[in-house]
Amino acid sequence: MSVNKEAVLEEVRAQLAVDEWVKGMAKENEADGEYVPRSNRLLLWDCFSEEVGRHVEEYTVPQYGDFPDDNVASWSADDCVKQIQKYVNRMDSNSRGELEATRDLLKIAHYASLVWCKRLGFEEALAEVKKEQEAQRLATALEIYVNGSLKVFNHRTNVELSNRMVCFDIKDLGKQLKKLGMLIVQDQVWNRVTINRSANKSTRYYIDEFHLLLKEEQTAAYSVEIWKRFRKWGGIPTGITQNVKDLLASREIENIFENSDFILMLNQASGDRQILAKQLNISPHQLSYVTNSGEGEGLVFYGSTIIPFKDKFDNSLMLYALMTSKPDEVEKRKKLGIGERDD
Repeated sequence: MSVNKEAVLEEVRAQLAVDEWVKGMAKENEADGEYVPRSNRLLLWDCFSEEVGRHVEEYTVPQYGDFPDDNVASWSADDCVKQIQKYVNRMDSNSRGELEATRDLLKIAHYASLVWCKRLGFEEALAEVKKEQEAQRLATALEIYVNGSLKVFNHRTNVELSNRMVCFDIKDLGKQLKKLGMLIVQDQVWNRVTINRSANKSTRYYIDEFHLLLKEEQTAAYSVEIWKRFRKWGGIPTGITQNVKDLLASREIENIFENSDFILMLNQASGDRQILAKQLNISPHQLSYVTNSGEGEGLVFYGSTIIPFKDKFDNSLMLYALMTSKPDEVEKRKKLGIGERDD
């Protein structure tokens, strides 16, 4: 077998450099006791083990997988001994080239380490420690949601979910809990739709500030599933938003529009009008009904039909006083005690 002398010299020099570095660090940190360098035999072993390590990382694992999913995980120590014997026997063959013969030496060393690991139980120990680390990682990740500052959902619900009408208000949730809160609400809505379907009831689901759900990848994907499947389950979802530009920026908006039979559009800003005209195929004339339009004026889309409308709501009615969200009118309503509970 020919030897690349320069490569061997470089490996030995590298190992000696490690010793010098360790010696320098010990001196710099004023380590207790006298620094003891590696023996020459250990240094030579480390040269070999470096090569074995490269063989395992660059050849064995990419080709056969890693523990515990590789093909030798189920082997016994005796199975590995047989592999060692196979490679030792074929090293005497003159037909094998230098590269393969060298690789066989590395394989023998690797299988010898497997025999050692299997007989002393190191594989089982590694698997157990990995499980412990994963459990600890999960426990640490969940700690803030169980006992920490984000434990708001780690309690029994104070929402009466059996009411005919349920309102989930998540505006006071912080940024870290917003996504989680939206997912929990969506999951609860699905549960309610499932229960109502069994009772032959329809479920109406209204989502204000709908663009917020479409900003997050997970809640956006959940929303698309709702739009696609709700009708089969007796659900009727309705998205409401004033931020049309944010809504249309979502990659999922086409799926939402394609599965929407009814769209009601009020006065739109100039930039939003152009985007909507292209997205919904609105003619310039039809677009005029959402250009500087008054309150209660706009367009209704029902299937392929587009109809302009005017809905002048009598603001002297009690129903108007209960439904208005204008700050000055809400304040007036409070002063008059309209809609206040008397219990």
